[in-house]
Amino acid sequence: MPVKSYPYNDKTQLTKNFNISEFKCKCGRNHNILNSTEEVSMLQKITDLVGADYVTISSGYRCASHDRSVGGSGSGPHTGGFAADCRFVKNGKAISTKLLSCVAQDLGFMGIANITSNYEWIHLDMKGRVYKGNEIVSYNTVTNDFYRYYGITKEQVLELTKGKDTGNNNTSSTSNTTKINNKDKSTKKVVWSNRFDAKIREVQRIFNQKGYQLVEDGYAGPNTYAVAKKFTINKYDNGPLVRWVQERLNSMGYNCGIADGSCGANTMAGINAFQKAYGLGQGYLGGTDWVYLFGGTIN
Repeated sequence: MPVKSYPYNDKTQLTKNFNISEFKCKCGRNHNILNSTEEVSMLQKITDLVGADYVTISSGYRCASHDRSVGGSGSGPHTGGFAADCRFVKNGKAISTKLLSCVAQDLGFMGIANITSNYEWIHLDMKGRVYKGNEIVSYNTVTNDFYRYYGITKEQVLELTKGKDTGNNNTSSTSNTTKINNKDKSTKKVVWSNRFDAKIREVQRIFNQKGYQLVEDGYAGPNTYAVAKKFTINKYDNGPLVRWVQERLNSMGYNCGIADGSCGANTMAGINAFQKAYGLGQGYLGGTDWVYLFGGTIN
């Protein structure tokens, strides 16, 4: 998960909704701003998915001294540029963090916590360890499932996200791009290759770095696929999984351009060419697309 450093007064537009200036430390000193590209990409995903009109960030990057001054350890996710405390507003009202916690859980945020008693502000981070909290109750993990903890139903989340299924348990899901006729075909038989593939071992390692526990054996199969289909690749996404997809598609003859870990127009063109060749839905990469990327077939 690349972390970039920006000058204190930088105004770079990172994504459609987020500018680096929103993440600068609130300590008042003129030091650089650290920002994780994966964190801001995930913030854009959840913004798109819930249809927020805007997002206010109360705390993004913190220097160590400021983190300690607000009650932190001085080495938490904010100090590495991996976290943001946010309020998502839609139709003039803050979206409940109870709903947002469920959406964030499905998307694959590693750290999620309600941070105010009115359930309007949420902590979201991609630090690389699982933290599911409710900081008005405890500063520790309080649950392994926000749906159960808050009594939220999948239907409530689907209503918020306008019917877009975010999946279950750490789905890194969609933005606004339409996905047609690419539902998971798990009712049909998936046939996996029995050949070792170094690229499969590489993607298994990437998933394990996100907190999963796959055997890094280089063989595609149901366990690796079960994790993979929790993730999607869409325009503006960044990170090692994007780079892996770019390299894989390039090797298969679907030109994504330079494998730089950033999903732009060339990568989307490669993804869509791949989907068209295999008769898959056109849009973001996900679902059964992974079967064919892993060298399997569906009968």
